[in-house]
Amino acid sequence: MKESGKRTLTPQKTVIIGVAILLCAMISGCASGPDIIPSDPKIYRIQTGFTNSFLIQAKDGYLLIDTSYYKEYDNFADSLKQLGLNVNDIKYILLTHHHDDHSGFAARLVDNTDARLIVHKDSVAFLEQGTYSQESRPLNWCVNLIIGSYGMFHEFTYPPVLVRNADIIITGDDPDLLKQIGIDGEIIHTPGHTKDSISVILKDGKAFVGDAAMDLMNICMCEHRPIFIADESKTFESWQKMKEHGARMIYPAHGSPFPIEDLMEVINKRQPDPQHIQ
Repeated sequence: MKESGKRTLTPQKTVIIGVAILLCAMISGCASGPDIIPSDPKIYRIQTGFTNSFLIQAKDGYLLIDTSYYKEYDNFADSLKQLGLNVNDIKYILLTHHHDDHSGFAARLVDNTDARLIVHKDSVAFLEQGTYSQESRPLNWCVNLIIGSYGMFHEFTYPPVLVRNADIIITGDDPDLLKQIGIDGEIIHTPGHTKDSISVILKDGKAFVGDAAMDLMNICMCEHRPIFIADESKTFESWQKMKEHGARMIYPAHGSPFPIEDLMEVINKRQPDPQHIQ
């Protein structure tokens, strides 16, 4: 006997709903504001639009990990005020990669603060043009639908970010730089989303990874993979590298924190190799 009044979601409907939610978030922006990372009063997350930026206290001010879109600068500055800070408290700006949702208002912030940039060498050319490389592609057809629709409202460009002599260019892993500025952690090269992607791994296991991994409620069956990806095998290698460098909790630029074990589960599911995953 057929049940009446009971509705079920087909996979197709689930995808459509997921696409609609993510697209609306990207176009209109999510709720913005600052919060303190649990168990660590020296680290703040500031969400502006679709992007999480992170402030980590250094010995002479703060390190900022990623900016958001160019239009979000004023919201970011307002969030700092809520924390009792201002833009001049930022002494270093680490850009995990060159995309506009991570580097959008970097030029304006540098102009207003004279903070030093920390970027990967492969970011420089794109930052100075205010554009993006063509290496990354949508992860699947579902993401392609989102990006194609979003592109109707968005140009993916930003004011050029000029890299100066005083700025710091990373060529690979750097175990010492953060310690020199009073932060107990290291910078590692984590390509996959883009060639220039870098991540910050703190000694206590917090990992700030930009778009090397995401948490988007598995919309489009992404499973923590970047929605735009240059090399999936490099992405999995970078996840394993994070674990080897002591990452325990992943703080992505998009979405909520999650344990490193979630990434290992995805690798085991999609690239099973008992000798590769520890």
